[in-house]
Amino acid sequence: QPGEPAYCEAPWCYVDMTKCPVSTTDCLAAGLRLNSKAHPACRERAYSSTSLVTTMELYYSYETCGFLNSYDLSRVFPGVAGENLVVSTFGLKPWHQIIVNETTGFKNYTGPLIEFFREALTRYMTPAPTILWNDDWATAESMEVYPSSSYTACVHDVAVGNYDLCVADIWILPERRLLTSFTPPTRTDQFYLVVKSDGSAGLSLTNMLRKPLDPFTGESWGLIMGVVAFAGIITGLTDPQSEDDYPYPRNAYFLRSLKSMYIAVSSFLNGVPINQIETVPAKVAAIGYNWFILITLASYTANLASILVAAAGDTGIKSLEEAFDQQKTVCIYWTSRPTFETAYPSNKALFVDADGSSWARFMHSGVCDVAVMYKGRIEAAHAGNIQSEDCAALDAGDLTAEEAMCTSDKNGLPRDDCQLKQVGDLVMAIPSGFPVRSELVQGISWAMSKADNAGNWTSWDAAFASDQAKVNITCNANAEESVGLPVEAFSGTAIQAGFAFGLALIAAAIERLTGRRLESWFETEESESEGAAQDEELLVAEVDGPGDGSPMDMKKAPSAATKTVPKEMKELQQAIAELQQINEPLTEKLDQLLGNKSGADGGRNGQMPGNMTGEGDDSNDSDRWQSLFDKKETVGGKLLHS
Repeated sequence: QPGEPAYCEAPWCYVDMTKCPVSTTDCLAAGLRLNSKAHPACRERAYSSTSLVTTMELYYSYETCGFLNSYDLSRVFPGVAGENLVVSTFGLKPWHQIIVNETTGFKNYTGPLIEFFREALTRYMTPAPTILWNDDWATAESMEVYPSSSYTACVHDVAVGNYDLCVADIWILPERRLLTSFTPPTRTDQFYLVVKSDGSAGLSLTNMLRKPLDPFTGESWGLIMGVVAFAGIITGLTDPQSEDDYPYPRNAYFLRSLKSMYIAVSSFLNGVPINQIETVPAKVAAIGYNWFILITLASYTANLASILVAAAGDTGIKSLEEAFDQQKTVCIYWTSRPTFETAYPSNKALFVDADGSSWARFMHSGVCDVAVMYKGRIEAAHAGNIQSEDCAALDAGDLTAEEAMCTSDKNGLPRDDCQLKQVGDLVMAIPSGFPVRSELVQGISWAMSKADNAGNWTSWDAAFASDQAKVNITCNANAEESVGLPVEAFSGTAIQAGFAFGLALIAAAIERLTGRRLESWFETEESESEGAAQDEELLVAEVDGPGDGSPMDMKKAPSAATKTVPKEMKELQQAIAELQQINEPLTEKLDQLLGNKSGADGGRNGQMPGNMTGEGDDSNDSDRWQSLFDKKETVGGKLLHS
């Protein structure tokens, strides 16, 4: 009815206390087990004494009628509200911290986990309990039982009644749940697979030079070089008349062979022929060579790309299953071994016990090939914190140089924790909570759930964000986020090309200092004399014309002398310029007299045409043309000498 107390809204009933309590004797006599619903004596339901009737003792129960007493919170408070709670913790920044006042010695217990726990109990428990903090953490007796983990030892202390709770960032593991109850999780650690790349090895000179050659085996490179060399021979044999490609005397075999090899190699590297193909045999050979270049370069490009991209993740392992398939040893947090062995029973032999500090040096020393580690410790490694811890342990004498791997790995290369790269998807997630005595778990869990739903945990986590173990990550070690090819992948090619550039610069400097082309050093006296004869013939043809009476054309082709006598180049250019000045008016006059046969014959013999001797022209004009012919002979001789 309106106005009645809220606890009247749910059905309840009076109960006969002579029948409600559990009776083991009556339950067994009925042939049943305790908690069976088939007999009242086998199962007890919650009941309370009424305060409405004072003349007699009556009991009522919501549960007997099939409903829940959600109005009386005192049932979740026993042992908590208004009681003293002995709570153990220790200092671990940022989650739980102990700040000691140096003057008074007062200890302030703080941190997001401690503040959240304190607020949950004081705000939602009435009356609030008194928290008696203990910073001894696990007792010596429990450490003897669990010497390898103080966390599990503290859980054991709660189970045997030494503490009511342990407030710390403790993973909720099946073997720990077996000891005692846990509060609802406060946070979760996410575990990922970690592989080691060959980052430092990739920076060595040998590896940089080798990497561009990785796409093919040594035998394949041998075959390719053989084909390229054969293509050079074929090029020289099938197209020997090309003056553009072979500007050397016919018997300069060494120079022609070098040029053939250069054409073959350069065509291969360019992916297209660089020579001027003129003959049919050369064109047929070029088709076959171009096909070889096409297939080879396409294969090289594809293989090199796959190799270098794989090198960004380096091992190629992207999941724990792939690591097992390759029989890789796996570093795991030792406390999670039972969980891993349950999930992967056939791979127990591959697991290596490690902790948050040792896993990194184990990977550098080769104790394990890969690791499964949670995000916080991966980031600590990338910030250099774990390496600093190992070096500090070495300085303190807690680790040997071989164990610490402080400065170098097993191969003697500088240690670089940026090589430890997170790959693949989430492997597992382990929640963290507080171990609590079983009789207190309902009340404390209820208060923490209320506080969490109200956003208290989020608020305290944000309040201590500046104190959290934020790391200055100095490397991008997430292989999935970094798929670009690193600069060292191309360093070898750059060094090799730079070596060729250096040789070219040295050769150019030698030519400039000596005034001679390098190929002229390899010419024999015989080839020089034959080359000089060829040059003389070409010069005569250029200066005197083809000998058929046609006007000479000084723009037909560059003189061969410009290719074989670079030392006389300046004198040669001067003579050519003078001849060009003479040739223009002379050619103009000859064009006017082409119809005169005797004049043409005289022109062919180097004499003045008939009309040039005064027939139709005055004597001054005749003298002018005679002077031009004389100058032509003089300069022509100088040009031929050059």
